[in-house]
Amino acid sequence: MRTLVFLVLLATLSLSAHATKPLTVAQLEQKLSDAMAAHRTDSELAKKIGSFELTERWTPTAQARLNAKLSAEPLARLAMQLLADQSAFLDPPASELRTEATPEAAAQLRLLTLARGYVVETLSRLPNLFATRTTDRFDDSPQVLKENEWPTRAGLHLVGRSSHEITFRDGQEILSNANTEGPGTQQTGPELGMQGFGEFGPDLVIVMTDTASGQIVWSHWEQGAAGPLAVFRYSVPKRASHYSVHYCCIQDASSQSGSSRGGRRGGRPNGTTNEFSHAFHETPGYHGSISLDPVTGSILRISIEAELAIGDPLTKASSVVQYGPVVLGNRRSICPLSSLTLTQEHVDSMNPTTNTNPTRVLNETTFTHYQRLGSTMRVIPNAAENQAPTPAPSLPAAPTLANPASQEPASQVPTN
Repeated sequence: MRTLVFLVLLATLSLSAHATKPLTVAQLEQKLSDAMAAHRTDSELAKKIGSFELTERWTPTAQARLNAKLSAEPLARLAMQLLADQSAFLDPPASELRTEATPEAAAQLRLLTLARGYVVETLSRLPNLFATRTTDRFDDSPQVLKENEWPTRAGLHLVGRSSHEITFRDGQEILSNANTEGPGTQQTGPELGMQGFGEFGPDLVIVMTDTASGQIVWSHWEQGAAGPLAVFRYSVPKRASHYSVHYCCIQDASSQSGSSRGGRRGGRPNGTTNEFSHAFHETPGYHGSISLDPVTGSILRISIEAELAIGDPLTKASSVVQYGPVVLGNRRSICPLSSLTLTQEHVDSMNPTTNTNPTRVLNETTFTHYQRLGSTMRVIPNAAENQAPTPAPSLPAAPTLANPASQEPASQVPTN
C-alpha cells in the first residue's frame, strides 16, 4: 500500500511540474510586466515563466522588450531563453508579420529557384574554415530543490556544456574532441540528446532535394534582421526522406528498474551514458519551414520536425538553424550562427516509475570565432641572379644569401 501511495505521489509531482498555461506573446508580456511590478523575486519570476507554454514564436525583438527590465535577474532571463527556445518552431505573432501581398505563383517559383541555386552553387563554394561550436545541454530530470528533500521535476535546467572546434573543409564537417564541463558531464562520449550536425549545408541540401518528392507551399512574409524574409512550409513523406534522426540515448528494456531513480532514462545520471543505454537512429518523414532572402535566395532559417512513428522511443525530435553573414578573410559568407534541438522521450504509461524520469532534452548551440583556413607564402626572387654577393666587412666572404631588403616587396599569396 505504501508503495502505491509513493508512486501516485511521484506521478502527481511530475504532472504538476508539466502543467503549463498556453499564452500568446502579448499575454505573456503582460503577465511578466505585472509580476515585475509586484516586485517578484528572481526565483519567483523564473518559476512563473516555467509554468507557461507559448502558442506563438517569441522572437528576439519581443524578448528584448523584457530583457532590458531583467538585467539583474539571471534565473528569470534563463527561463525566458528556454521558453523562447521551445517556441522556435511556431510562427511569430500576427502583429510581427509583414503585410506584403502573397507573391503570384510565378514569383514563388522564382524564389524557390533562387533558394535551390543558393544551396547548390553558393554553399558548395563556402571557403574552408574553422569555428567554435558550443552546446549548452538542458533537460527536465528530477532535481533536489531543497536539502534533504526528494528530487522533483521542476522544468528544464542546465546539465552541462561542451565545446568543439569544427572544421569545414571541402564541403565536409569535422568535429574535434569536445571540452566538456558542467554537473554530471564526462570528457568523452557522444553528445546527449538529438545530435545536431549538417548545419553548414548538408541539411539544406537534403531538404531542398527531398521536397522535389514532397510538398512546398507559400506561408508568409516575415521580418528578418536585415529585411523581409519569404517563408515557405514543406513536408516530406517517409518514402522520400533522407533526413536522419540520431539521439543519445534510450534505455534498454531489460534495464528498466528502480535503480535509475533520480537520473536520466537508462540510469544516466544527469548527462552520462551507461551500458544499459543505446542510441536511436531513424529516417522518418518530416516537415518544417524555410525562410529566405527574396533578393539573393540565401536561406537564413530552417526548421525540421520529424514525423515519428507510434512505438518509437521518441515522441518529438525537432531542430532549427539560424544563419547570418560572417566575415571570412576578405569576404562575407552566410554561415550558421546558432541552432537548437528539442526532443521528447516516450513515457511508458504502464510503468508509473518512468514518470519520475526526464522526457525533454534541449541542446542550444552557438557558432563563434570563425576563421578562414589558409596560409601565406613569401615569394623572394633569386638573389643570385639579380645581384652580386655582398661580403661582410672585415670578415671572410660570406655565402650568397637572399637579401629581401634589396628586392621587390614580397607578395602575399593566399592558399587554402
